[in-house]
Amino acid sequence: MDPEAFLDLANQVIKLKMFPYFDIAHSLLCALAVREDLGAAMKEIYRAKKVYDGVSHAGKLYPNAWVIMIIV
Repeated sequence: MDPEAFLDLANQVIKLKMFPYFDIAHSLLCALAVREDLGAAMKEIYRAKKVYDGVSHAGKLYPNAWVIMIIV
């Protein structure tokens, strides 16, 4: 085996051993097109949270008015 190739392989193994798991997950998420899907999902979750907050606020203001809570 070529000594330079062996040293290169050894350096890669050492870097792999010292590479933290969060960096691996971060590099995978950056490399894949998952970021855009996560962003869209988080936007929908945030939108649903706003609707829930509005309905709960209407429920506090008008506790017996179910129609208002449904409209909101």
